[in-house]
Amino acid sequence: TIEYLGRLDHQVKVRGFRIELGEIESALRSISGVKDAAAIIRTTADGEQELAAYVVLQKETGRLDLHRTLAGKLPAYMMPDSFTILPNMPLTTSGKLDRSGLPEPAHSGRADVTPKAPRTLLETELVLIWQEVLKRELIGIRDDFFQLGGQSLKAAALVSKIYQRLHVQLPIRDVFSYPTIESMAGAIEQMTRDICPEIQPAPEKDLYPLSFAQKRLYALHQLAKDNTSYNMPAALELRGKLCRKRLKEAFATLIDRHEALRTSFVLQNGEPMQRIASAAEVKWTELHIQSEDSLNEVMESFVQPFDLERAPLIRVCLAALNKDRHFFLLDMHHLIADGMSMSTFIREFTDIYSGKEPPPLTLQYKDFAVWQNEQFSAGAFGSQKQYWLEVLKGTLPVLDLPLDQKRPLLPDFSGDTLTTHIDRETGAKLRQLMDETGSTLYMVLLAGFSIFLSKLSGQEDIVIGSPAHGRERAELDGVIGMFVNTMAMRSKPEGNKTVRTYLKEIKTLTLEAVDNQYYPFEELVQHLDAPREVNRNPLFDAMLVLENSDDFKMELPELTLLSHKLPYHSSKFDLTLHAEEQDDGTISCHFEYSTALFEKATVARWSDHFKTL
Repeated sequence: TIEYLGRLDHQVKVRGFRIELGEIESALRSISGVKDAAAIIRTTADGEQELAAYVVLQKETGRLDLHRTLAGKLPAYMMPDSFTILPNMPLTTSGKLDRSGLPEPAHSGRADVTPKAPRTLLETELVLIWQEVLKRELIGIRDDFFQLGGQSLKAAALVSKIYQRLHVQLPIRDVFSYPTIESMAGAIEQMTRDICPEIQPAPEKDLYPLSFAQKRLYALHQLAKDNTSYNMPAALELRGKLCRKRLKEAFATLIDRHEALRTSFVLQNGEPMQRIASAAEVKWTELHIQSEDSLNEVMESFVQPFDLERAPLIRVCLAALNKDRHFFLLDMHHLIADGMSMSTFIREFTDIYSGKEPPPLTLQYKDFAVWQNEQFSAGAFGSQKQYWLEVLKGTLPVLDLPLDQKRPLLPDFSGDTLTTHIDRETGAKLRQLMDETGSTLYMVLLAGFSIFLSKLSGQEDIVIGSPAHGRERAELDGVIGMFVNTMAMRSKPEGNKTVRTYLKEIKTLTLEAVDNQYYPFEELVQHLDAPREVNRNPLFDAMLVLENSDDFKMELPELTLLSHKLPYHSSKFDLTLHAEEQDDGTISCHFEYSTALFEKATVARWSDHFKTL
């Protein structure tokens, strides 16, 4: 459907999107060689609405690929379906554009009805990479990455695959600037080949350095050795006929396969180092439970602090409800794994249990740690350091949320989680906002969460922490370890800005931050020389995490494996929003909060404010 909105003759609504025809015309005029441009909405013979563009070229201008040039300047829903070259624009007697005098397009029909096939070897390679990342078969060179279901995490995977296959280091922000295969191929052709040294297996040693992410977690562990806030518990429900022997063998194979699962941490001359055991025996316990409700009680006693000097930093338990229903409980320390590692662990575990042999690993986590330290010493992160020092210069704000209790003098990681949901209708409107502004769900949530914190605190300078996956190298796919870095996202949700203006700022902030995500957070804190209070986190007290839903169901021989949610009674920050986009169009919002600071009723009220906002 098409609507003309208000008194703005050139603002229209097409297929549910609000479009300013003037924006399309302005983008066309900005192309070198274009003298004038016009855009209209027309109805095709089959009743479909389409955008038609008309351009007048400057003299001696050669052939222009207008569609390719426009990609990145306009979101996909504003891309014209046809381009017609005219010698002059039709004018009224008063000298204004006569839109009714524009001819039928030189060619019509929507470009996305039949995907446009690749024309070059590079475009063919990119189609294959896109198909792998997006898990789609039919992809044309003019299809938009984000319209096909791409988002920030998939953009990172795309960049990784491009580096692995084409040896070109495409910045993540270029995925947003060149969101079609056609435009991306053009950008890659202009780039020089990346010369960043590959990660090589490290020489055999007794001890290896920690990665920067590990150094940060090791220091945090020392503040509360008896705390479990950096444990990673998980529960897998097993339904059907379980083969205990095969289960144990699969687990033993994983321990042997991944060195991180056999790693411990020791001090050498005051410096923490990691030691890899040639073999490690995991403590394996089995028990019976009376009901599913009693599983939470079992987990309470199962999750215990780890002694970092004793490998492995992982424990398991098999809890039987009856002969056809078991719960496989896991607990490991964050120093040896992250969220993507857990996904790798479960995927490989099910493959091995099913009799499949995973591909051999060419690298282990220690190889990355050695490489990262060498790159840092060689100054490879210098430009990223300067970026963050510029973003975080001056006096940094301290988030001043209204507390229910006085802040404890010492770190207190006690916490709880309150879950709420953004309904399908609101989720659909957010996705339309994303399409109209060329944003991702993370960007929209970061904008919303920072405005939310600004309203609660009365502050207009907000810093929110956000994790960066840290796996920019394709050769690290499938390696278990702690790769996550932390980014300090500083924004200014000032009251005189419109939401769309602010969202545009957030989009720029996010793209720049992602391009500089590998500078170690702890090193940044040292260089900023920000005041360190023992009862506060450095730089920020609120966190935003956009997660892939961890709900899954896998079929194994005579067995079904399902995810199982666990209660979590810990909070690393004052307030953390864990958001998950669900298959039914809703968005789950898990507010993890410090119970030393806030009452549950307060957070429940705030969650309603957030949904309203």
